[in-house]
Amino acid sequence: MKRVIITVLAVMMLCTTGLCYAEGGGEGPSFQKGDYIQMGTYNGAPLLWRYTSFDIYRRSYYKTLADRDMKSRSQIEDILYSDQILCFKPYDVLDKDGALSNSWDEASLREWLNSTAERDESYDERGFLGEGNFTRDERNAMKKTDVPFYLPRWKIPEDMKKDAFENIYSFAHFYGNEYRDMYGVADFEKMDVGVYDVVKDKIFLMDEQLVFDIFANNYTAAASLAMPLAAEYAQEGYNHPYWIRSPYNGELRGFNKDTLPTSDACVISGEDEERPFARQISNSLVSFISEICGDKYSHRQVDEAKGVRPAFYLDRENAVVVSGMGTKEDPYILTGKPGIVAMLNGVEQSYEQKPIEKDGQILVPLRAVFESLGAEVGWEEGTQMVTVTKDKEQVKIQVGRKVMEKNGEEIDFGYPAVLEGGRTMIPLSAVSESFSIPVDWNRDEQRIDITAETETE
Repeated sequence: MKRVIITVLAVMMLCTTGLCYAEGGGEGPSFQKGDYIQMGTYNGAPLLWRYTSFDIYRRSYYKTLADRDMKSRSQIEDILYSDQILCFKPYDVLDKDGALSNSWDEASLREWLNSTAERDESYDERGFLGEGNFTRDERNAMKKTDVPFYLPRWKIPEDMKKDAFENIYSFAHFYGNEYRDMYGVADFEKMDVGVYDVVKDKIFLMDEQLVFDIFANNYTAAASLAMPLAAEYAQEGYNHPYWIRSPYNGELRGFNKDTLPTSDACVISGEDEERPFARQISNSLVSFISEICGDKYSHRQVDEAKGVRPAFYLDRENAVVVSGMGTKEDPYILTGKPGIVAMLNGVEQSYEQKPIEKDGQILVPLRAVFESLGAEVGWEEGTQMVTVTKDKEQVKIQVGRKVMEKNGEEIDFGYPAVLEGGRTMIPLSAVSESFSIPVDWNRDEQRIDITAETETE
């Protein structure tokens, strides 16, 4: 017992001296774990974020739908996560067919969090990333990149289910029959396997890895309420549950676990009908330190309104600290560098590779632009040739050449296609010449306006 207490005190001393706070690497500002950062507003109140950075490690038990092979994934990311619950919303709302989904790629929350629209139909309010909440420069500080999410049982292909649930989930993962053994966040250190897919987002809900990182560094993963909510919803000794992006894959009464979709997603903290406000029961060193209420792990139906606590990957190269000391009382004030924005039919586009200016030319990412127009894009590595097909027309563009082949005819678009950040970039003239698409460049406002019919129109 003495040895355990000594270990605990040593860990606490290291944390208080800052030695367990690792500075982020790469270009741009450096932060330490736990730093407070202010950027954006919601419901008229400034948004307060906290910084963390860790090796997002995916063990070889992970499988992807793309190749079905056992893979490992290791990537250090700079993450800002909301210090508070910002609002209460359903994870998903009924679609036009009257269906609900607990899969992150289909969730109404995902669409709203990444929307810049003046009015989001699902929640009847401005998109979370819209003007009035975030400026264009602030959005430039957010990285649009791969966001992995666990697949709900009903979306896992039949040929993967047996292996997944007999050899992975039921033995090592909280989604299987051992779900109830993982009562609290402290148990998340035991789980790092699953079947996942990937989407590209700027804003996302947390997953178990991020929640555990918050828990390990702050001794709690519970969140307070943002000021507009606190007066109405705060309860003494109560932690409101908030959604994470994972579906619930355990057994539910009345459902066939192998064939029917459940309508539950996972939540952190809050209600527990069986053991309300009970202390953590775990052998985890972290939970031994804390032994606090909250930090529970459960699930709720996706049409219930639960807490929203978003996060995003920091685009370090485009992030700018205006002022502040990084404390809660004096947070860093963060914005992003001015950049070029692309608009499609009046809607701001969020490309993984941002538009750039080079040699006086405005270049845009070929694949992202044409796919947003409903075109199919193919790539030949050997020749570095891109083939774009739309409405029975075909265009071929080769890296290093300023001439495209359109339906067998060569057209000079004035500036060669280039590779930037692993993406093929083309001038605006190539976009307009390809399928006779109106493209305008507003230099004063640093804005590209593309007007075109998309496949959804």
